[in-house]
Amino acid sequence: MFTYCFKPSKSGQVYLVLSKADGTMLADYTIEVSDTVGCYDDYLINESYADMQIGHAVYHVSIADNPEATVPDARPDETVYFYARIADRDDENLSEVRWEKEAIYYLTDLPVNAGNGDYKLTCNLPLDIHRGGYYYVWSYFNQWLSEDHTDDYISSAEQYQEFVIDDDPSIRVVGETSLASGDSLLLEVHLNTGFPYDQSLYAGDRQMTYTLCSVKADGTLQDMGSQSVAVSFENGSIYLAGVDTVTIKDKLSDGEYVLRISTDIASFPTLDVKISVGATGIAAVKGDVPQSAAYTDLRGVRLNSRPLCKGIYLRNGRMVILK
Repeated sequence: MFTYCFKPSKSGQVYLVLSKADGTMLADYTIEVSDTVGCYDDYLINESYADMQIGHAVYHVSIADNPEATVPDARPDETVYFYARIADRDDENLSEVRWEKEAIYYLTDLPVNAGNGDYKLTCNLPLDIHRGGYYYVWSYFNQWLSEDHTDDYISSAEQYQEFVIDDDPSIRVVGETSLASGDSLLLEVHLNTGFPYDQSLYAGDRQMTYTLCSVKADGTLQDMGSQSVAVSFENGSIYLAGVDTVTIKDKLSDGEYVLRISTDIASFPTLDVKISVGATGIAAVKGDVPQSAAYTDLRGVRLNSRPLCKGIYLRNGRMVILK
């Protein structure tokens, strides 16, 4: 017994003959080759790549024709579709796209447009990343072989990559800190264990405390009260950092304020957030507000590290432009 494989370049009937070296016929067989392409691996190149970092990631999906291949004049199967995804390891945070008509249109025109490597199918999949851990990207064409679309299939131009995003323990604040008179304060405080991390250090119920201080005319702070809330990091795993979110709401009169956020976990830094109500710009705060080389954005939110994005920031009371 032996196996013989070949790749038909055209559709129609193919006549197979098995014979000895002297021409003695041993067997013959006729098969019917359909006018659809089964696998596109020889004709397509998956050029996709990912920009992965804390804050924002993008999967730049790009499929191109293989300029070194001759594409047969055949049509794609009607069940073919294109799929792409960027996600965390647990598939809790993901961005994905599934194209059916677009995939068929692209593959239908492939025989005519192929040849230079510039016939492409592209898209960008963004993903906001608020915690470190394992992430992956995945893209492919898929064609079902079973009628119920649940079992056998052929994948083409497939790409799969995994990434590990490291991150330090941090407190991040999201929301508007420069308010017009009468506006309500609404902030989200994101507590992040960082990754990798020791889960035992964050086990059980922990405490986050926030203290609101008004800034007096001489720049000193006046304590207006504190509140403690329970936080938990049970959603963390060996694959992803633990995170919890606390929402802070308040109605403040016109003036300048400092919101000080701390926890009972040693690895978390204390964070001071400057708040302006009824005024523009960010006032300098003196007194017991710690001075450091930390960056602050134009909303008054203090950053725990050098910003990754271009823009205008404040540092040590001076404006810094990052290009």
